[in-house]
Amino acid sequence: MGTNCSVSPKTINCLYDIASDAGLVPDASLDASLATMLSLNSSRALEQQYSDLQSGMTQQQRFAFNGDLSTLFGGNMTVTYGGVGVVALALSILFEMLAHHQTTGLGLRRPEANSQPPDPIRRMFGADPGSDISSIASEFLKQVKQWMNGAALHIHTFLHWNRLTNPSAGEHLSLDYLHQVDPLLKAYKEYLLKTVKVLPALSPGPSGSLIVEPLRNVSHEVHLKVCERKLIQRALAERFLSAQNLQRGKEFFQSSHKHHEALMAQQEHFVLSMV
Repeated sequence: MGTNCSVSPKTINCLYDIASDAGLVPDASLDASLATMLSLNSSRALEQQYSDLQSGMTQQQRFAFNGDLSTLFGGNMTVTYGGVGVVALALSILFEMLAHHQTTGLGLRRPEANSQPPDPIRRMFGADPGSDISSIASEFLKQVKQWMNGAALHIHTFLHWNRLTNPSAGEHLSLDYLHQVDPLLKAYKEYLLKTVKVLPALSPGPSGSLIVEPLRNVSHEVHLKVCERKLIQRALAERFLSAQNLQRGKEFFQSSHKHHEALMAQQEHFVLSMV
């Protein structure tokens, strides 16, 4: 009689949840805020963020928040090209950090507020604040994420420079990056398929090990057949990949190339509201 080695979705879901709870689910996707602020909808997205952040503040906090912005803007109410590309992205990061300062500092802490300050740069580029071991273990993942987000930033920094100095300039940078995306993602997928390992639990309790990357693992108590291991490892790696929305990066480069002229034509400014 043959051995039944079919993999239960429940097993994959259980192991995925264990990895997620331990903070081990990898993420090399293009940062959502980059994709939004470096798009044709950047001005609307920035205004929405500005409004949403203030909606969670008291009147005193809103006044202080806008006062800080006014000071940083040199007393000006308008930021030229503030709703466009890399300028909108810079303002978005500034808003996020100043809003956190106002809602968690100055003795005005809300119970639900997160005491840890936001770190958009770490979020975008995956710089680990921990030990050297943590840094080394995630080196390949970090390189993929840094390449993806760095390429997006490079394209739109160059685009903004041309917007200011040479509006008729042609576009080739996003196309160059687009040609490199598929090989990079292919290498990343192969990397995860090799590194994800599941060692079965051999006794009651968390005696098994789920390895996402070298030196990044978590104990589990899922019992499985020896013949299931490879199937589970592949299914789990594919689950990690599908959860990352890696396609967003490719679509971003395609859109940046396709809509180059429309992006170059963006001229929206940001106007500070002191209400």
